[in-house]
Amino acid sequence: MLKLINFEIKKTFSGKISYIILILIAVLIGLYSLIFEKISYEKIYDYSVGLLAETKNAQNGIDLNSTSDTIEIQNLIDASVNKIAFCIENNIPVNSSNVWFFMEKINMLYLVIIIGVLLLLSRLYYIELRDETLTRLFFSKCGFLKILISKIIATFIISIGSVFFIYFCSFMLGLLRFGFNGNVLKTVVELNGQFEIVNIIRIIIYQILVILLQINLYASFFVLLITITKNDKFSLILIALWVFFNNSISLMLNNKCLEKLLPFKALSFGYKELLEKETSFMVVMLVFTIMFYILSIILNYCFGNKMEKYL
Repeated sequence: MLKLINFEIKKTFSGKISYIILILIAVLIGLYSLIFEKISYEKIYDYSVGLLAETKNAQNGIDLNSTSDTIEIQNLIDASVNKIAFCIENNIPVNSSNVWFFMEKINMLYLVIIIGVLLLLSRLYYIELRDETLTRLFFSKCGFLKILISKIIATFIISIGSVFFIYFCSFMLGLLRFGFNGNVLKTVVELNGQFEIVNIIRIIIYQILVILLQINLYASFFVLLITITKNDKFSLILIALWVFFNNSISLMLNNKCLEKLLPFKALSFGYKELLEKETSFMVVMLVFTIMFYILSIILNYCFGNKMEKYL
């Protein structure tokens, strides 16, 4: 089994495309770092005070005869004013402008991270589907069940490795761009309608945990689609569409019963829910991941038995 898993991982990185995907993600993270202003630790407090004044000016400049859109903007600005004021009061930088602050913001690229890792995982099946060797592998001496399980374990290992590589790149690039800059490890997050001081490292760990669960859920469904369609490109397009439109679908599902029966709502949650001690969405993602993999095994087993009759 270990040899099979090792073979599957090596196969994923057998071509240049896998390394190109990882390099492109690293380049994108580098470009993303340029969005954030680099502020020296000594000037951070003054920056926070200036930002509060600017935000208050924007707050006062909103037309009182507000439409629904401007009311929403006003609410956002009001929340920003309150958050900045809370940060100043508790001597916490609004923008700590260091490597940890940047790593926390990497979560905004979660769509790129998920699609990039799924592209890598698709390499597990692309070569065999291209060379039409997948069916023959299932009837090799190793047995189809061992091969499928080795692919599932390899999927899990590659997803973990890829996410840690991406966060390692964000650490190195953030270190080069911002440095430790006072090494501030505290930030302010709104939880349950109140502002709370949270350790940034804790947020980063929660972000990694959530994104790993999300990737493995999407990956398990990708394996199921590959099993049904035998077409990696079509399956990848369907998964990409799900990733992009998941939050929109989640907002459309107002039925609580449907929210429990489908994974869309759970996939729309993130680290804030974990900080609020909400863990049920993680259980939902795990259940659906296991279910999709079990369905893949059952379908492959049924397909294998049918093919065996004709061989």
